[in-house]
Amino acid sequence: MASKIIVIGGVKGALSPVFNKLSSLHAKNNFSFAIVVGDLFADLSSSTAADNENVEDILEGNIKVPLPTYFALGSHALPQRITEKLDSGGELTSNLYFLGKRTTVKTSEGIKIVALGGSLNPNIAAGLSNDKYLPFSTESDAKSLFGANSADILITNQWPSSIRTGSKINFDPELDEPTGHQCIADLCATLKPRYHFSTSPSTFWEREPFFHMPNENTLDSKHVTRFISLASYGNPRNQKWLYAFTLDPAAPLPPSIPPGTTASPLLPLLRKRTRMPDQEQSYSRFSQSDHHHRPSKRSRFPPPTPAECFFCLSNPNLAT
Repeated sequence: MASKIIVIGGVKGALSPVFNKLSSLHAKNNFSFAIVVGDLFADLSSSTAADNENVEDILEGNIKVPLPTYFALGSHALPQRITEKLDSGGELTSNLYFLGKRTTVKTSEGIKIVALGGSLNPNIAAGLSNDKYLPFSTESDAKSLFGANSADILITNQWPSSIRTGSKINFDPELDEPTGHQCIADLCATLKPRYHFSTSPSTFWEREPFFHMPNENTLDSKHVTRFISLASYGNPRNQKWLYAFTLDPAAPLPPSIPPGTTASPLLPLLRKRTRMPDQEQSYSRFSQSDHHHRPSKRSRFPPPTPAECFFCLSNPNLAT
């Protein structure tokens, strides 16, 4: 069964206006869940008294989260009050779930989400980054997610390298293009997600869909990925910071490569990746059992039609 999903760019502490907007959209479209990419909370180095008050309001339930909403690590550390609540083992607040730094989640709708949070830091010693709240990650953190084997949705705080190769979609030359990272490209090439969401705070950029070359295990499969980078809420250029779509984890792959799809811009893996100890870790608001979340088969999904894109002007079903 297809689920309606909405993805939100960096919130950066604007909790009340963003969740009010989400409530209005949810009332019209009945989304299954939401995902926040980028930073949910304000940068601690420049946060204000109002930002601190918003943190208290979200923890006390004064700011309502209207539907199940996932968020991962962005580029900034989480507020201390948030990490204290997470460490206590209790629910952060109703409907708000922390994905963590490196996570695999399978929702009740059967949709598999893989998330790599934080910014890659080459100065961190080799191995997994142990502090689960600091906004830094390593190449080993990315590799640890290879064991997920597949994903419906991949979330990364940074871009994969070479993602613009072969694309005819322009990126504003007046803006600095986000730095791409090879280990994120490797992660996307390994998991072959249907959607890969990332952030570019000042602008929105959506690449043409691209197909992954089959290997000995996927000779008859035509996996297509859509890469979408969302701007942050309140960005000065009024760029898109919301993206809604439908996804059916049981839908079959398209029988042929859809028109407008390009070859994968991601460089192929040059060596076999070995399984790492943390590759099977997972998290869910429904169960803590790794066995429960292990997918029984590869997910399949064709690119959306205009009627499935809830922010396409050509969608006849769009609620306004």
